[in-house]
Amino acid sequence: MQRKMTARERRKRRRSNRRYFILALVLVMMTGGLISFRVMEMEKQNAQYAAQQEELQKKIDEENQRTQELNEYREYTKTKEFAEKVAKEKFGLLYDNELKFKAE
Repeated sequence: MQRKMTARERRKRRRSNRRYFILALVLVMMTGGLISFRVMEMEKQNAQYAAQQEELQKKIDEENQRTQELNEYREYTKTKEFAEKVAKEKFGLLYDNELKFKAE
Protein backbone atom coordinates (compact mmCIF):
# COMPACT_ATOMS: atom_id res chain seq x y z
CA MET A 1 0.00 0.00 0.00
CA GLN A 2 1.26 3.43 -0.91
CA ARG A 3 1.57 6.11 1.64
CA LYS A 4 0.71 9.74 0.99
CA MET A 5 3.47 12.13 0.09
CA THR A 6 4.19 14.93 2.45
CA ALA A 7 4.24 18.57 1.35
CA ARG A 8 8.00 18.63 1.60
CA GLU A 9 8.37 15.58 -0.68
CA ARG A 10 5.96 17.11 -3.23
CA ARG A 11 7.96 20.37 -3.35
CA LYS A 12 11.19 18.42 -3.72
CA ARG A 13 9.71 16.37 -6.55
CA ARG A 14 8.37 19.51 -8.31
CA ARG A 15 11.77 21.19 -8.10
CA SER A 16 13.40 18.08 -9.51
CA ASN A 17 10.84 17.95 -12.33
CA ARG A 18 11.42 21.66 -13.06
CA ARG A 19 15.17 21.12 -13.25
CA TYR A 20 14.76 18.29 -15.74
CA PHE A 21 12.29 20.36 -17.75
CA ILE A 22 14.66 23.35 -17.83
CA LEU A 23 17.59 21.08 -18.73
CA ALA A 24 15.58 19.50 -21.55
CA LEU A 25 14.49 22.95 -22.76
CA VAL A 26 18.09 24.21 -22.78
CA LEU A 27 19.23 21.14 -24.71
CA VAL A 28 16.45 21.58 -27.28
CA MET A 29 17.33 25.27 -27.70
CA MET A 30 21.04 24.48 -28.11
CA THR A 31 20.26 21.81 -30.68
CA GLY A 32 18.00 24.23 -32.55
CA GLY A 33 20.72 26.86 -32.50
CA LEU A 34 23.30 24.44 -33.87
CA ILE A 35 20.94 23.31 -36.59
CA SER A 36 20.19 26.91 -37.62
CA PHE A 37 23.91 27.73 -37.66
CA ARG A 38 24.63 24.75 -39.91
CA VAL A 39 21.75 25.64 -42.22
CA MET A 40 23.11 29.18 -42.63
CA GLU A 41 26.59 27.82 -43.38
CA MET A 42 25.16 25.43 -45.94
CA GLU A 43 23.15 28.19 -47.63
CA LYS A 44 26.29 30.33 -47.84
CA GLN A 45 28.25 27.44 -49.32
CA ASN A 46 25.40 26.71 -51.73
CA ALA A 47 25.53 30.32 -52.95
CA GLN A 48 29.28 29.99 -53.51
CA TYR A 49 28.77 26.77 -55.46
CA ALA A 50 26.06 28.42 -57.58
CA ALA A 51 28.41 31.31 -58.43
CA GLN A 52 31.20 28.86 -59.25
CA GLN A 53 28.84 26.83 -61.43
CA GLU A 54 27.78 29.96 -63.32
CA GLU A 55 31.42 30.93 -63.89
CA LEU A 56 32.29 27.45 -65.13
CA GLN A 57 29.27 27.46 -67.45
CA LYS A 58 30.50 30.75 -68.97
CA LYS A 59 33.92 29.17 -69.53
CA ILE A 60 32.30 26.14 -71.17
CA ASP A 61 30.30 28.42 -73.48
CA GLU A 62 33.46 30.37 -74.40
CA GLU A 63 35.35 27.16 -75.14
CA ASN A 64 32.46 25.85 -77.25
CA GLN A 65 32.51 29.13 -79.21
CA ARG A 66 36.28 28.84 -79.65
CA THR A 67 35.92 25.24 -80.83
CA GLN A 68 33.33 26.32 -83.38
CA GLU A 69 35.63 29.09 -84.65
CA LEU A 70 38.54 26.64 -84.93
CA ASN A 71 36.38 24.17 -86.85
CA GLU A 72 35.32 26.96 -89.23
CA TYR A 73 38.97 27.95 -89.70
CA ARG A 74 39.91 24.33 -90.37
CA GLU A 75 37.28 24.18 -93.10
CA TYR A 76 38.53 27.50 -94.49
CA THR A 77 42.09 26.15 -94.71
CA LYS A 78 40.81 23.47 -97.09
CA THR A 79 39.54 26.04 -99.61
CA LYS A 80 41.26 27.33 -102.73
CA GLU A 81 40.89 30.89 -101.43
CA PHE A 82 43.10 30.10 -98.41
CA ALA A 83 45.75 28.44 -100.59
CA GLU A 84 45.87 31.48 -102.88
CA LYS A 85 46.12 33.87 -99.95
CA VAL A 86 49.03 31.97 -98.38
CA ALA A 87 50.80 31.66 -101.74
CA LYS A 88 50.56 35.41 -102.32
CA GLU A 89 51.42 36.56 -98.79
CA LYS A 90 54.14 34.15 -97.78
CA PHE A 91 55.69 33.03 -101.02
CA GLY A 92 55.00 36.03 -103.27
CA LEU A 93 53.48 33.84 -105.98
CA LEU A 94 51.17 35.37 -108.59
CA TYR A 95 49.02 34.17 -111.45
CA ASP A 96 50.48 34.67 -114.93
CA ASN A 97 48.18 37.60 -115.66
CA GLU A 98 48.80 39.43 -112.32
CA LEU A 99 51.30 42.20 -111.65
CA LYS A 100 52.89 43.10 -108.37
CA PHE A 101 53.74 46.69 -107.62
CA LYS A 102 56.36 47.69 -105.08
CA ALA A 103 56.23 50.96 -103.21
CA GLU A 104 59.35 53.04 -103.43
